[in-house]
Amino acid sequence: MSDFQQQYALWDEFLNVWPLSRLTTMTLDEYTQSGSKKTFTYWLEFRLDAIGMGNIAGGSAFKFGVFSRRDNDEKTSDAKLSYSDTHAWYSSLGQTAEAAFSQVRDQVLQIATLAVKGEVNSIEALPYLGSATKWKIAFHYQNRQLPVMVGVLTKPPLEVFLGARKVSLSADTSMAALQQASVAQRPADLGILEFGRQIWQEWSLKNLVIWKHSHGDQPFTSTERQKYLDGHLAVIHRDTGKEQGKKFEEAPVGTLFFLCHGNSPQRIGQFTSEAQPCDKGDGWLQRSYRLLKPAQR
Repeated sequence: MSDFQQQYALWDEFLNVWPLSRLTTMTLDEYTQSGSKKTFTYWLEFRLDAIGMGNIAGGSAFKFGVFSRRDNDEKTSDAKLSYSDTHAWYSSLGQTAEAAFSQVRDQVLQIATLAVKGEVNSIEALPYLGSATKWKIAFHYQNRQLPVMVGVLTKPPLEVFLGARKVSLSADTSMAALQQASVAQRPADLGILEFGRQIWQEWSLKNLVIWKHSHGDQPFTSTERQKYLDGHLAVIHRDTGKEQGKKFEEAPVGTLFFLCHGNSPQRIGQFTSEAQPCDKGDGWLQRSYRLLKPAQR
């Protein structure tokens, strides 16, 4: 059996385990449970992870709206993030994990239903889940015979793919529009997983934009800088000049950057999460990343 045959079989297994009808009665423990490999979120993050299926592994678990906590460290809730002994969730979703999950489940069902119908234009505006998570759900519930999107969940690879084919794009082209324009380029005899891998292969061969990010001598202490290195966290204040804070916050998951301490290069990384509040203080933001290469000198 080829790699793609195995992936399509896994996709079928997911839909057998998690048919649309089951989403209406899904429980919090079925959605997320630390240590379980049977939950809906585990399927999304770790089982359906092949290139072309949309990889969302890593980064903050807040991308799921509410999640089962693996650690027992005491955390203080605030206006944005809430914690119990067992779960964490966005405060805007409710006062308890169960209340938050009720809203998250409704939105998961809404995304999956829209995808089944091929109606993806309104998905981007839905507020409770991380962007890549929403599109991951939509991808796997779409009609595979009449696909409306590919398993590429960030804009840059799609923009590069379409740009190479002289497809006209604007600076604010929506994710739904990029997905639909990309699918329109799919050869009729090429499966949607095979097509997604083709897009990634083209992306990997291009010269990519790599941002510079600095943890300078001020206002970071040497202890803080080491802490953020160890934790694979990039940190910046929201009000950093020349709109650097704004660009940091808006850069899509998957963006590449090189990290410096002052003028000393440290490593090349790739963002795996969206911006979140940082415990350094009010106005500070952090993003998780995966290490691609440490500096040699």
